Amino acid sequence: MKTKLALMAFAASIFAFGAAHAEIKISSPKSYETAEGMQVGMSGMTIENTGDVAEKLVGATSPVCDHVEIHEMKDDNGIMKMRKVEDGLEIPAGGKLVLESGSYHFMLMGLKEPLKAGSTIGIDVDFASGEKQHVDVPVVSRMEKMDHKMNHMDHHD
Repeated sequence: MKTKLALMAFAASIFAFGAAHAEIKISSPKSYETAEGMQVGMSGMTIENTGDVAEKLVGATSPVCDHVEIHEMKDDNGIMKMRKVEDGLEIPAGGKLVLESGSYHFMLMGLKEPLKAGSTIGIDVDFASGEKQHVDVPVVSRMEKMDHKMNHMDHHD
């Protein structure tokens, strides 16, 4: 009987103080328009973990393509190379993961039709905990991507 009461008290204390968990917030989603005939697209967003345990991004799905892969762009001796990330990406407690062009990002593989600027696509983001979040992603012009790159270049007179 004492063991049963002790277990019940322990379980109650967990609920009273709250179990440790990841709390995921997704912001700044963006995808770029694609030209007619392109089979792949790119999407980015910021994934923030405001919880007190780490979480892992393990994948995503979207109805606009056959499948979604997590990719990384990396400088390899002066040559930018893209590779598929096989084991997901950890988001530490209190940390964030920025998915963007030129870094980690989602590749939309096997597009069913071109992504048009001004439209919105849906992406379901999957985490190791089993959590899934739906994100409405605005599709922007490629010119916005060029403007972003130009604003980050060093200009010398």
